[in-house]
Amino acid sequence: ITSCPSSPLTLTAGRLCVQCPPGTFVNDARTECLACPAGHVSEDEGSTECSTQCNAGFYASSDATECLPCEEGYYSSAAGQSECLRCDKGHHTLSDATACVECEGNSISFGGQTECTECTHGFADESHTSCRPCDPGFELNEDKTVCVPCPAGQKRAFNEDVCSPCTGDTIAPNTSTAFCDPCDPGSVPNEDKTVCVP
Repeated sequence: ITSCPSSPLTLTAGRLCVQCPPGTFVNDARTECLACPAGHVSEDEGSTECSTQCNAGFYASSDATECLPCEEGYYSSAAGQSECLRCDKGHHTLSDATACVECEGNSISFGGQTECTECTHGFADESHTSCRPCDPGFELNEDKTVCVPCPAGQKRAFNEDVCSPCTGDTIAPNTSTAFCDPCDPGSVPNEDKTVCVP
């Protein structure tokens, strides 16, 4: 056989006309099957070209037969990709996996995440890669961006989330207190829990 029919066929061993398998296409001379270019696929047998280019947020399978969505925490920002990239630390992927964006507010990411994690016992560092805990006697401000001292009459131990008023016969005469001090026998705390009175 010197040439195959005009349908999308190719020569094999110079004697037999067969269709190219999915993931390949026939060359112009119809003498061999060629692999699809990176980021392109052909789903059917006998393709003359790999016309499907995988969209952003997808990548071409290793056998170039289908476009697959990026796995969680991975993204592809342009069409025609053969692999997705892992999102860096301090970033997370958009829901359509087309981009990796920086964490916002008081949240962090260790990389390869679809969303950032909120810091609960401290505030996020500038790179959004770790939570910095507040020292005892301090708590996060309302914006959760910086640690502020507990007011007098309140305390916060290391394992507590927020400042809380002293309880029982104890006081915190100063700000930034980690533990409340007990009043001496025969005295009790004032209403603000800042001083003991007879």
